[in-house]
Amino acid sequence: MGIADKIKSLIHGSSCSQDSEMALKDAVEIIHAYAKCLEERAVSASIVTDLNELPCSKEAIKSALIVAMNEKHIDPVQRRSLATGYLQLADFQTDVGDRLIGINVSTIDIDKEDVDALVKQVTQSRQEFDSWKPLVEEEQKQLQDELKEAGFEGSL
Repeated sequence: MGIADKIKSLIHGSSCSQDSEMALKDAVEIIHAYAKCLEERAVSASIVTDLNELPCSKEAIKSALIVAMNEKHIDPVQRRSLATGYLQLADFQTDVGDRLIGINVSTIDIDKEDVDALVKQVTQSRQEFDSWKPLVEEEQKQLQDELKEAGFEGSL
């Protein structure tokens, strides 16, 4: 089961108070949309995607994930999956455009590709990804700090 499937399955069956029900309902909708987005780009863990591919703002997704992580019925493994989804938000950056930046293994056919052309494609993709890597890593650090501040250090 991938991270997107885990995120979807984590938040079902919640029993919560009437006051928090609306917040949880909204969180569930946002997390489902985000999980679908992650599924669609699940070609590699080393892919940077345009921010516009997210179903809503990073802030809304972060809030929804925190709401779900605070649910009493979420066990540590489930909470870690939600925290992973939180950290994956760093892979979504502005001004990326329509392309996926990184080594997209779904586009490589080693049976049909010329080895030299394949090496060139992978090298070029890696160089492009490396130019985005510092920005992604900086944001991942910020996201980790946010999770720690929210009390989820053990989920990282």
